[in-house]
Amino acid sequence: PDVAQMWPANAAGQAARSLVVGTGPESEVMTHLRSHMDFVESHMDFVENHMDYVENVSSDDHVDEWVMPHTWIGKAIGRLSQVSHSRRFVLWALVLVVTFCLVVFTWFVDDILGLGPLPELLHHSKGDKPVRLVDDLYTFGAPGVSRLPLKDMTRPGGCIAGLRVYTETTRPSLDGGTKVADPISWIVSQFNYTHPKMPVLPASDSEVRSNSIAPCAGGLYPPVEDDFWWIGGHVAYESVLRAHDDYLATELERSPGRRSLEATAQSVHKAYVMSHLSFLVYAPPQVMSLDAQDWGWNLVGYSVNTDVPPKWLLEDLGGLETLDSVALFQEESTLDCALVFEGTDRTDESDWVADANMNPGYFCNIPNVHEGFRAKLMMAVSNPEYREAIRAKLEHCRTISVAGHSLGGAPAPL
Repeated sequence: PDVAQMWPANAAGQAARSLVVGTGPESEVMTHLRSHMDFVESHMDFVENHMDYVENVSSDDHVDEWVMPHTWIGKAIGRLSQVSHSRRFVLWALVLVVTFCLVVFTWFVDDILGLGPLPELLHHSKGDKPVRLVDDLYTFGAPGVSRLPLKDMTRPGGCIAGLRVYTETTRPSLDGGTKVADPISWIVSQFNYTHPKMPVLPASDSEVRSNSIAPCAGGLYPPVEDDFWWIGGHVAYESVLRAHDDYLATELERSPGRRSLEATAQSVHKAYVMSHLSFLVYAPPQVMSLDAQDWGWNLVGYSVNTDVPPKWLLEDLGGLETLDSVALFQEESTLDCALVFEGTDRTDESDWVADANMNPGYFCNIPNVHEGFRAKLMMAVSNPEYREAIRAKLEHCRTISVAGHSLGGAPAPL
């Protein structure tokens, strides 16, 4: 056939035809091709020589010392090459058995015992003495987080500073009324999860004169379980505490100088402010920033984690994406800070999975901690956005209060 018909009638096609058919002078491209062919042929001779060498070495009974590098790995390979085929098979079988046992043991420790590695937490220290990072804790309608009450062993009696608040009301009945409480405060006590050891305020929605703070209570109760399921009490904290705060302020004006009353009023007032910030964290950052300024606070840090949980948390959170929000507020006048964790978000399915995960696990060498709450905390504080937007700023706070409502009040004590 006519070879010329194979080439398109354009400049490139005609140039290619002139090279292959040979209708034109040999180009610079062809010159390079010929030189490269000579280079390849010389390397083929080099490869053939090495193939002959390999055949000669493999036909020997042993490998010469100079073939292997003078390292322990090279010496080990050299000795292994001198072992008979049957013994070599036994050695490889032993390696496979040991590897299999290590894999099974790792799986058993991680998945069966639940003792998988946890991300390393930040530890502030100054010399040999630890520097306190959290000064006090405020939770509202929070569930228990551990089978044994969490304590602050640096304080007398192990009592954590701050205030745990739960709302209560009186349900009309034939015997004059029955007290019922926010059900989230007692729901996990059925699974033996206890509250931290700290001051507790039962905030009544009607008896504002009752402000009896249990100085250092911790355990399954209070409150006790009831069958009423007063859901309204779970969202009434800010309004209830405002009523108590107003009452105590009025009483202080009437009876100034009463130290016990002053201490109670200060605790309730700060709890009222912390409750407002704890509910404010549910809002978008723009709303948080504007609203906080009306209270004399600034939103100085905000983090929301949307990552898929890592492997060690997949079972704890069901493999769902998370929307864990954390906000850092700072009071303008004092430079005191409030680190606030968001509670259960209706749009975050992992929150509901965390609530329902009642399995006990380890947290910072503390046994029997609620795995779901532990997982939410670690997802919130382990992402890069939290480290940059919040944790890097904590050293600039005069004091740090940690707060949270509902599910947010579970990672707060941890």
